[in-house]
Amino acid sequence: RIRALFPKFTGSLGSLKKPDGSVTSSLVEIDNLVRSTRAFWEEDPGEIDQHLINGLKEYSEQAPAWRVLHRPPLEAYTQATIVSGNSAVGFDTIPFAVHRIDPDKTARMMDQKLFEILTIETPPPRQLLVWIPKATVGMHAEDWIPLGMPTTFDRIFAAAIYKWTTSQNPDILHSSQALLNELREPQVNFKAISEKFQASWNKKSPLTSVLFTDLQKAFEYVHPAWIIAVLTARGAPRWLVKYTQYTFFQKQVVPKIQG
Repeated sequence: RIRALFPKFTGSLGSLKKPDGSVTSSLVEIDNLVRSTRAFWEEDPGEIDQHLINGLKEYSEQAPAWRVLHRPPLEAYTQATIVSGNSAVGFDTIPFAVHRIDPDKTARMMDQKLFEILTIETPPPRQLLVWIPKATVGMHAEDWIPLGMPTTFDRIFAAAIYKWTTSQNPDILHSSQALLNELREPQVNFKAISEKFQASWNKKSPLTSVLFTDLQKAFEYVHPAWIIAVLTARGAPRWLVKYTQYTFFQKQVVPKIQG
């Protein structure tokens, strides 16, 4: 269940503690405080380190080449619309079922949308930003997790492009966040370590250790500029790079804070 940032312990807006121990007293203070925990979103990544560039070059030489990938056909948008779920609505408050009334019309709108993104300067995407509590609700900004809610249209639009892209390049992209894919270094290292522990366990080794892991969401700490650099270096089609730039940069976010 999605909940907006809501005063848990008082009936006023002063429900979050600031670093000095005082509590917030306005919408602006709450917004500034919770966004401060994600300050890295707004940091300039600067120049990419040379060792990362070298690593990317080596990766590109070993990884399979991109297949020719044209823009999604109308059928891809239609299918994504038909199978769309009924999750919570986003910024536009339009239910998914509205788009399913005439999925072919929605498909034509999405095809036109991508054409505009590629050819003209389009308005940036907009989304609602809500905050959901962690397992233990607290009075500090760190106790809340941000959740972006794009428009229903943009969600189906993104799902269609994602499904089409992964289905056309199954050897280099996976339709889910696969842990064991080749050439995904952190996951490869994780697999190697876990296999060593398992082998030790099978041999009844006196080694007694526990592997604790906490895999962070990639989108929280990987700067979008690096994602664009990787797509470009790997020879991704220009339309996909352009769409990715549109999705990540200049997004307008409207925070939802209840009190």
